Amino acid sequence: MNYILKQAGLEDKTELNYALDHATLAQSVIAEDTTIALLPQPFVTQTTLKNPNVKMLIDLNEAWNDAT
Repeated sequence: MNYILKQAGLEDKTELNYALDHATLAQSVIAEDTTIALLPQPFVTQTTLKNPNVKMLIDLNEAWNDAT
């Protein structure tokens, strides 16, 4: 993640917080207590199905390909 942020010129403008496990973070996003999250599958799909307001903004596979 740090490499992708650096390649995008965002490393100094972004703070990463690794405080929650995936399941807890997904529930926090569903409840709209968290506004931005980095989740793996199947949590992305589960989260978007349970809360239609949740949108995937970045596909990390595509971002990695763009950065390398």
